Amino acid sequence: MSPTRFAIVTDSTCDLARDWLEGHDVAFVGQHVRMGAVELRDLVDVSSEDFYVRLALSKEDPLPFCPSAGEFMAVYEELAGAGFERVVSVHPSQGVSGTVGSARAAARSVKHDVRVDVIDTGLASAGLAIVVDALRDARDSGATADEGIARAQGVAAATCLCLVPRAPLSVRSGTLRRSAGILSRMLGTTPLVRLDARGLVEEARTADVADLTGRIARLMSRYAGQVGPLEYVEVNAGMPRNLRLVEKPLVTNEFDSRRAGILNASPSVVSTAGLGSVGIAFVPKAVHTPRLGE
Repeated sequence: MSPTRFAIVTDSTCDLARDWLEGHDVAFVGQHVRMGAVELRDLVDVSSEDFYVRLALSKEDPLPFCPSAGEFMAVYEELAGAGFERVVSVHPSQGVSGTVGSARAAARSVKHDVRVDVIDTGLASAGLAIVVDALRDARDSGATADEGIARAQGVAAATCLCLVPRAPLSVRSGTLRRSAGILSRMLGTTPLVRLDARGLVEEARTADVADLTGRIARLMSRYAGQVGPLEYVEVNAGMPRNLRLVEKPLVTNEFDSRRAGILNASPSVVSTAGLGSVGIAFVPKAVHTPRLGE
């Protein structure tokens, strides 16, 4: 990384592959997943694809947890030692992860003469990936750190992530949690969760997953009616064929959209959302055109 530009840090909940992150000079901190006595770090100890196999064969339920402030501090210190005076660190919504809290604690304690700006994007997964890509694009285009922050915040405000998890989850008090609803478990109902600038919302809940993915298309159609053509990124958790449920309702003339990439959910994301989860993040083309297939 060149010290003439600001540094970018994110974490593995962005669901971007390690090759993409390293190839675009984006530093990252891996989330943690504990399976029985084994503890793994996303993108460090295990790839997404290898984790799907582990999870399918395991009798243990995975327990995801966020990195410590010390792990973030080590990355910030390394970047400062490389000559960077500014670091922009972008992370998922506090409603789905405590990661941003660890990053902020590290930013306050970093010993080198470096300024670290931590951004809670209000997103996660493919939504966070879009923001990371926008920040990368700003940096590579010669933007200052302040300009990059403004760009990232603007893209985050315009981006929406819709997720259909396969784990028993619900939204309570603006936080995504394991559902304790016995009736929902018995009926096998699934929520449609939306993360955007308005917060974390459970849009609907039903046993008909096709109905939920159809609702995503309708949300996109209404949004496109307000902002114009959309760019979207799909994410799947170990079962790519499930993306057909998301893609089928998008074959429509109601609005203009383009798929900008397909991501594999990271171990920590799939540990939270469940194997077989699918999601889609979308942003107005006028705001950002993601380059996530490179």
